Amino acid sequence: VQTCALPILPGTADIIKLIHRDELSHVRIYQELIKAARKEYPNASLWEEGVPALFQIAGKNEIAWNNAICQDQILGITSKSTSDYVQHLIETKLRAIGYHSDTNTPNPYQHLERFSDLGKAATTKTNFFEATVTSYQTSSTVKGGWDF
Repeated sequence: VQTCALPILPGTADIIKLIHRDELSHVRIYQELIKAARKEYPNASLWEEGVPALFQIAGKNEIAWNNAICQDQILGITSKSTSDYVQHLIETKLRAIGYHSDTNTPNPYQHLERFSDLGKAATTKTNFFEATVTSYQTSSTVKGGWDF
């Protein structure tokens, strides 16, 4: 049996972190642009139906892409949970730009939120197993040597 000496998918967490950061910055920029445009042109006909419809179209595309990639082959990620998560994001983002939503789809991946650092400059925490150690903390409470 031959094994591969190279790590598989090195740096995956770093790449995903960068993509996530970029996507969050795009979302924030567009939220501000849409809010500013609604304020500048409050009577434009596309606001009430057009923007929410565009969010739904984008959501359907996101769901289709995810289902094509994951194909219900990743433990804990199903077509249903993906659909619910995207709908949750659509509702959250629409509320952020001043739209009302009659539904409140719960986040099926809320348990994963603790791995994400969404509150600090659009960065994410690194996957523990792929992280590079940058510092060590030493205990100052242990005195003496290693003799037990």
